[in-house]
Amino acid sequence: MKRLQITPPPGLTFTEDQLFGARALEHVCTVGGILVLEGWAGTGKSVELIATAQALEDAGIQYVVACPTGRAASRLRQGGVKQASTMHSWLYYPRMDNRGNLIGFQRRTMEDLPSRFVLLFDEASMLGPNGLYDLLEVVRPDPGSGRACVFVGDPFQLPPILSKKEVEEFGEEFSLFSAETLELLQADHVQLHEVVRQAAGSPIVSLATALRSGSPPPRPDGQTISVVRKGRAEIERRVQMAASPETVVLTWTNKDRRAINDVAREARGFHDELCLRDRLVVTANHAESGLCNGDLIDVVSIDNPIEHMAAGRIYPISYDGPWGRQEGGAILYYDGIDAAGRTVFAKAAAAEKDYDLGRPLVVDYGYALTVHKAQGCEFQNVEVYTPDAIERMMGEEGARKWLYTALTRAKQSFFFSGQAAIPYLLGG
Repeated sequence: MKRLQITPPPGLTFTEDQLFGARALEHVCTVGGILVLEGWAGTGKSVELIATAQALEDAGIQYVVACPTGRAASRLRQGGVKQASTMHSWLYYPRMDNRGNLIGFQRRTMEDLPSRFVLLFDEASMLGPNGLYDLLEVVRPDPGSGRACVFVGDPFQLPPILSKKEVEEFGEEFSLFSAETLELLQADHVQLHEVVRQAAGSPIVSLATALRSGSPPPRPDGQTISVVRKGRAEIERRVQMAASPETVVLTWTNKDRRAINDVAREARGFHDELCLRDRLVVTANHAESGLCNGDLIDVVSIDNPIEHMAAGRIYPISYDGPWGRQEGGAILYYDGIDAAGRTVFAKAAAAEKDYDLGRPLVVDYGYALTVHKAQGCEFQNVEVYTPDAIERMMGEEGARKWLYTALTRAKQSFFFSGQAAIPYLLGG
């Protein structure tokens, strides 16, 4: 088998860490097997992944880059990774009847793949045991086989949300990066420790490093990093200002998310269920529009609902989104709350009926999101609120991981408002 040669993107140079990682990637992508590549924020995981995808492309080796969320896949495609898709859209393909109607989905099998194939999986901290099993069952990676699975991620981000059955079988602390999982998979393991030169001066990366390591956090500079002790009222005051597609508010609980969304809409005079200029978040991948779970859109025109369903109402709209303006489309809005006040999520199947305007998007209000919802996404500016209860509920280590995950969604600035217990973790 011809060996790959993984080189850094133009204008960049591999660190010693990254060079070691590149050699490990070249080996596993050539002979097959499993490699877990982990690294903290700023160590260059994305650079390694993009360079590997390009090397596979140049060598004519079939591969796919899979992500746990559509937003993460969209971010990689924008970065030049052509073969990026969600894990589920790659694992399962549609089945049609003789008339071309969708009748269900079928999981890929090993026979669907060529004898030499590489799966690159990004944001692997979000991968649960059932998803991991499904991927391995399809790819069947094994040294000498030419089939490989590479899992790339940050072990300090929030762990996957597991089903009750997964918790019973694997425990609440399942992680792809744990010694037990690595031993079970018989996986090669590479860790990136060195923060790359381009990120070394970033206050966001410096604070992320302090949260992960437990070292004293740098003092917030008031521009890139801001920390205040004013609680949710300060976030509510800030969210009353004009919504920007470059800024997102992140919270811990859905209760806070809903309250902040209500404040944002009331400040804008939005009293109907759906209004012009409303900010919405897509909650299910939508192949027809190219929008992904987690994408934000702004309503620019709206008509009366054309159908009422148990899950919500279908509205014809036009909207501005990450791919520009979409003239004519439909959304399924649902209130997301059951009789007990718990959040429920409309299944995509509820919107699979075709209308003249096409299959509708499934949405909710998008002025505020939970950190779990935003995991795998990036935004220019991130504003965060969390109550002190997070540390009592999760412990200091869990609170650090939550804050770290929220912080590393930000590319340009990070603003945090909280009371007494949490700000000290951020230097405030």
